[in-house]
Amino acid sequence: MEIPGKRSLFFIAVFCQGLYWIIKRLGDFGFVSDKTKFRNEGDDIYAMKPQPNRFLSFFFEGNKIIITNAFVSYS
Repeated sequence: MEIPGKRSLFFIAVFCQGLYWIIKRLGDFGFVSDKTKFRNEGDDIYAMKPQPNRFLSFFFEGNKIIITNAFVSYS
């Protein structure tokens, strides 16, 4: 039996371990208290910020996280 999203999580774990741990923390505890790693950017858009990357996302019904954009933050 295959777990839905298993390949996606494996790709994230290989591509960016910091992002994997932020998503895991959200799944396990429902929040990330470190504002340098996860914060609300306004209009229900959230930024996950494992250094040096930044991933913009929002939450969808059924507890789904939709990651829309990713870029390297130079500042």
